[in-house]
Amino acid sequence: MVEERSYVDVNVFVYWLTADPKFGERALRWIERIEEDPRSYVTSALTLWEVPVILAGVRGSTLRDPDLVGRAVRAVVETGVTVLELRREDYLTALEFVRQGVDLEDALHLASAHRSGCGRVVSNDRDFERFLKRVF
Repeated sequence: MVEERSYVDVNVFVYWLTADPKFGERALRWIERIEEDPRSYVTSALTLWEVPVILAGVRGSTLRDPDLVGRAVRAVVETGVTVLELRREDYLTALEFVRQGVDLEDALHLASAHRSGCGRVVSNDRDFERFLKRVF
C-alpha cells in the first residue's frame, strides 16, 4: 500500500532537535516514520532556513555558528525527507494564502505542499487545518 505524501512542517524538526518536553517524543516518532519511508514525506527549502534560525534563538546562539547551522541542516536532510525548492509560483500562491489570514512562512509551506500534491501536513500548527488534513 502506498501512503499519501505528507508535508512535514518545521515544528516537527524543531521539537525533535530540542527534545521538547511536551512534543519531543511525538516528533521523534514522526522522524522515525520519515526515515522508514522518506519518499512519502516532503518539506520546503524554507525549513532548512527556519530550523537553524529557531534553534539559534532557543540556544542563544547565532547563524554564524557553523556547528549549530551544520547540525541543524544535516539533521533535517539526513532523515531522507524530500526537500522542495521554492519557486516563483510558490510565492504567488502564498500571497493567496496570506490574503486568507495565513502568515507568510506558513503560506509558503502551504504553497509547497499544494504544488507537491500533499494531502496532509505533519504539524501541531492548527493554522494548516483550513487547507490540509493535519496530523501530529
